[in-house]
Amino acid sequence: ISPVTDKHGKVVGLYGVLQNITQKKQIEEKKSKEHFIYDYILDKLPTELVVLDKAGRYIFANNAAVKSKERRGIRIGKKRGSNNDLENWIPVSESKRSEILKQCMVEKKSVTFEEKLIDTDGTERTYMRNMYPLLDEKQDTEFLVSYGVDITASKKSELELQRMAIVAEKTNGIVMITDHAKKIIWINDSFERILGYSSEEVIGYDPADFLQGPETSPETIQEIACSLQKTGTFSGEILNYTKSGNKIWLYLDIAAVYDDSGKLINYVAVENDITLIKMAEQRHQKAMEKERELNRFKTQFVSLASHQFRTPLATIRSSMDLLELKMESSRQDPSFAELFQKHKGVMAEETTRM
Repeated sequence: ISPVTDKHGKVVGLYGVLQNITQKKQIEEKKSKEHFIYDYILDKLPTELVVLDKAGRYIFANNAAVKSKERRGIRIGKKRGSNNDLENWIPVSESKRSEILKQCMVEKKSVTFEEKLIDTDGTERTYMRNMYPLLDEKQDTEFLVSYGVDITASKKSELELQRMAIVAEKTNGIVMITDHAKKIIWINDSFERILGYSSEEVIGYDPADFLQGPETSPETIQEIACSLQKTGTFSGEILNYTKSGNKIWLYLDIAAVYDDSGKLINYVAVENDITLIKMAEQRHQKAMEKERELNRFKTQFVSLASHQFRTPLATIRSSMDLLELKMESSRQDPSFAELFQKHKGVMAEETTRM
């Protein structure tokens, strides 16, 4: 609307031009709704997401990014177009970050890197970040998009596994590490030396697929599965097979590894070859069985021999009694009767002892 004046500058009327902007407003409203939806979706992402302009100033940050900065005592605004200085996001002292930004802008290629940051409470966190450029029509860098994931728990687990690996390499026993699905991710040198399989042959496989065989006890397999499910541990022995097909007895100590949130991430198994011990036990068992069989034969022999001896002894005793009766009924020379009684006593004593 504009005023209409006379030659003296006095307003004598108004004129205006009307324009139908309904469609324009509808488009703006639609875009506003779309932005709201996009912002809502991006804010729900668990990863940090930041958009920077080519001057190095941020123009968007989702909730995860804002909270990450607040944990380190940095307060930032989220309003689009606020153009807060990049120093609010990236301390100038972090030259590595500056180099990465320049590399991404100049080379126009995505860059992936890790960085360690410390919260206000002293907690150290490790992030995996990826930064990539968005190009304009002239193929110049117009925006930089960066997203980051907190990998503190996995890095901690990785460090612990590395320490365990150093120790495991020094032991003579088999050491094996699997992921949560029981797929092998690492073995020590003793694994190949004792079982015959190289690292390249077993990485990514379940050890049960190639170590167990025809005589491996199904009950033991079930016992291992149940124990790991209930307690996360198992200790016991199992019959496995080497690459060459030979039987090998192993004593297993298996333990589950969890991250800080209680999520299962690995299994660690320490296995010792007890084949010689089992062979000695089996030989001892066979010797015991032979000894029991020999004792059984001895008992049977003694019983039989005793029976066989009793019959003739009884006959001898009966004959001696008959002779004595005959001697009493007939008159014999006294010296002969004395000699008979003497020999009868000797025979009676011997038969009684037998």
